[in-house]
Amino acid sequence: MFGDSYFNGWTGTPEHRAIARTTANHLGYDVWIRGIGATGYATERPPNLGTPAGSYVDQILKEPLVTKRPASFVLLEGGLADLAVPRSEFSASFKNVVEEIRGQQPSAEIFVLGPANVYPWENGDIDDNVKLQAQLCAELGLQFIDTADLMPHQEFLSYLLEDNTHPNQEGADILSERLAAELVRRGVEPSV
Repeated sequence: MFGDSYFNGWTGTPEHRAIARTTANHLGYDVWIRGIGATGYATERPPNLGTPAGSYVDQILKEPLVTKRPASFVLLEGGLADLAVPRSEFSASFKNVVEEIRGQQPSAEIFVLGPANVYPWENGDIDDNVKLQAQLCAELGLQFIDTADLMPHQEFLSYLLEDNTHPNQEGADILSERLAAELVRRGVEPSV
């Protein structure tokens, strides 16, 4: 599973309680989690946010997925850090990430979880990125999952941390439970 702080947790979220790890636990899978906050398909982490990190493809090349055992599936999540990236650059970076994963894990099904739009009434840029990712997934034969479909819609802000962006533990638990169910619905076999 590869993603940003929303999915993999951030400094205020214990690793074992992040959406990625909890989803893997629901499915009974060992998980390899990679990715770091404030990075994306095309965006490198700015030095002022701590340890610098490259874009997703840079991170995959630095620590290849083939160093791990063959994966049943790969789940990519991201896009929030890429909102200012031109569509053509984002598309090229997205395709590079997919090509690299397919080269390293050729038998793995690839799922893409779109970026979370925690303020859909304010942020059309995220909606545009979601649509672009869905379009790229259709073009590349990947399965796209819209995070908005997994969100608890009633009293949504009560499921966020004080930063009003990242899910709190209850929100992360709900999202991971719903994501695991959606992956099973799409053919991922639970091993529990």
